[in-house]
Amino acid sequence: MKNLYTLFICIFIFTNLPAQNPGDLDPAFGGSGVSTVSFLYGNAMNDISIQADEKIVAGGYYQFSSKNLLAFRFKTDGTLDNFGVATWYEADLGDDEMITATKVLPDGKIILAGYYGSPYSSFVIKLLPDGMPDGSFGISGIAEYSADFIAEGIDYYESGGLYDLFLCGHSTDFSSPGIMKLGAFGMIDLTFGTDGISSLGAHDGSYYDIVVDGANDHIYVCGSEFIGNDSYISKHKTNNGSLVSTFGNAGCFTFSAPTGNTTTSTTLLYHSTPNLVTVFGDFIHTDLDRDMFAIRISGADGSLDNTFGVNGWSSMRVPDSDEYINDAVAQNGGKYIFGGYTDFNTDKDFLLGRVMNNGYLDLGFGDAGLVITDVTGEDIINGLALNNDHTRVYAGGVSNAAATDVMASTVACYYTSAPVGVEAVNPNNKLNVSTFPNPCSDIITIKVNTEGNYTLDIVDLTGKLVKQKESSGKSMQMNVKSLDKGVYILNVYNSREQHSSKLVKQ
Repeated sequence: MKNLYTLFICIFIFTNLPAQNPGDLDPAFGGSGVSTVSFLYGNAMNDISIQADEKIVAGGYYQFSSKNLLAFRFKTDGTLDNFGVATWYEADLGDDEMITATKVLPDGKIILAGYYGSPYSSFVIKLLPDGMPDGSFGISGIAEYSADFIAEGIDYYESGGLYDLFLCGHSTDFSSPGIMKLGAFGMIDLTFGTDGISSLGAHDGSYYDIVVDGANDHIYVCGSEFIGNDSYISKHKTNNGSLVSTFGNAGCFTFSAPTGNTTTSTTLLYHSTPNLVTVFGDFIHTDLDRDMFAIRISGADGSLDNTFGVNGWSSMRVPDSDEYINDAVAQNGGKYIFGGYTDFNTDKDFLLGRVMNNGYLDLGFGDAGLVITDVTGEDIINGLALNNDHTRVYAGGVSNAAATDVMASTVACYYTSAPVGVEAVNPNNKLNVSTFPNPCSDIITIKVNTEGNYTLDIVDLTGKLVKQKESSGKSMQMNVKSLDKGVYILNVYNSREQHSSKLVKQ
């Protein structure tokens, strides 16, 4: 068993605003909104999950002579909790171990998945709610798999109080994205796919996220090509892993960015009512910087959802900088929160954003829908988790202080709504907007139901602001004659209300 050296917690203090609004750090967490755990030779957090008591389980690795798997837990105040035999769980599987995904089951038990060794193989660990191994799973709570398979994501299927597990990932050389099915006690289900793995033969690359629709016995996974520019979403049967032929093109929906290339899909969300699949990721814009996207399709047949963004596609662009999305969660009320990182301020910083149900950035969240947090040096969000009532979102990842060049695991806690007694922008605050003519050629009239001062923004499909005007009243006009023909997004907003809609220039 490897030993850990010199554990200490570093709390980074941020200036607190007198009132907290959506996107602000919660100073009750860690005294500043951020809590960081550091080991002598460095460590990293790859994913987080929330237990029923709202404690935060984190999984990743610590660095010694090689990478060694590591899991620990935060209390709701940002301090480390007892977990396992001390304040962390570790196991010795060999060299280069890493937890890539965590999941808390409905019975409170904890699943950790990842890979190790050379060539890489996958493992799954099952823990009791207190972090001790579940002896009924694998060998002393650990199941190891010799197949050439690197696990990137995990979900479960419940039946009769038992939980089958599904891993998504890829082969070591990225030639084959696949899904692995495990029985409730950790054994590979050899009736699933070929020897327990269902591979996507039409594409290379990797699956990066997986969601099981247990009510309908289906699996949704998203991924991206290793050689090529496309991303894909596929739908499989839970019993044998076969593709559902009525979805997309013979079970697989393939797409790429309409304004760029090299699309990477990193996280998938499924909504049973209505039956929709939303995928977040990033792509290389035609200006050669990295932009963010979201796409939403029907979970039934894979057709694009035209009520989301423009024809099912939403681009979120910050010009002249690179932005990456690593995870996303669905908030109550139909909104989505995503997390990753940006180099907008040169160094990589935490990037958090919120998208409304119509696919447009929520201008009442942070600064026009985005929040950048500079913890220290290079900072990356790898995982997100919402608390039980969705009033807080936890962002887990890594921070790398430039002075020491040692990585540390970091969790930040952000408000998703204003605390009781604090007013905030409400994007759904009964602002009704009508725009005519639409399609248009020169002058458009914008009517609102509430008289006031408004900002009128027009952005193109890359997210670039092409026209802006300050106006007031209930009926306003804007000259769009100089705009090129095409589809744009019109944003009408003030300090309390917001509305976004599609505008067609002829």
